[in-house]
Amino acid sequence: MATVCEENEHEGDPGPRPPRRGRGDRSIGDAHEVTATVYGSEIIADSSPLGLDSFGAVHRGLAAVQDVIEYFKFRSRFRDTTEEFRCLLRHFVDKGANRRCLRLVFDDDRQPEIGSNWLTLSLDGVEREAREAGRVTLSLDDNSFDAVFCIGIGRVSRPDSLVAEVRRVLRRSGEVWVHTPLCGPYAPPSQPHHAEYMRYTPDGLRILFESFDEIFASIYLPEGNSLRPCSFFYGLKPAELSPDSADLTH
Repeated sequence: MATVCEENEHEGDPGPRPPRRGRGDRSIGDAHEVTATVYGSEIIADSSPLGLDSFGAVHRGLAAVQDVIEYFKFRSRFRDTTEEFRCLLRHFVDKGANRRCLRLVFDDDRQPEIGSNWLTLSLDGVEREAREAGRVTLSLDDNSFDAVFCIGIGRVSRPDSLVAEVRRVLRRSGEVWVHTPLCGPYAPPSQPHHAEYMRYTPDGLRILFESFDEIFASIYLPEGNSLRPCSFFYGLKPAELSPDSADLTH
């Protein structure tokens, strides 16, 4: 006599079941191989074929993982360069105390005031005039400042002429500090004077300021933002002899 369990087992039995295939019996070339996607502890099976698209997705996924690993590897180096940025900027600002200094910023940069001895000049008006005239002109006297601080040079359409003007208004051995975004999202400007023309690496800033003696140039991470590194350049106007002082040597 069959037991209850045996009766329930045979009731509606469709017939003998095919033998189970071991893991070694599975073939990737099987056009209808069942693939499994793991979500946490749950395995959801689907019957889609394992084709070239699947291998392409795996390849892209591995490439993305490699990019993340590379990012965190290089990000660890930012700690040192960011600390150098802060120390050097503090030194630059402290050295400018009680000296005549110039601050060049766009109106929407929202940079804090440095000190009462810093003259702030808006780059918005400077850039509008530069687009019309084809060059930057600063309405300032020659050799009149000991230091120049500039943010947003990537938004200046004639950066070479801005650098020439900075050099002109700086006194001999005057210092220049520039920092500018390197990475980050870009969107078409809502107004023409909000346009961004260039992104600079440290080497790009070195080329742009090649008429200055470099003190230091590198990258840093802004406070509270680990995804948008910036470049900075700290330099010195060469202590070249002026025509007046050259005459005194004869």
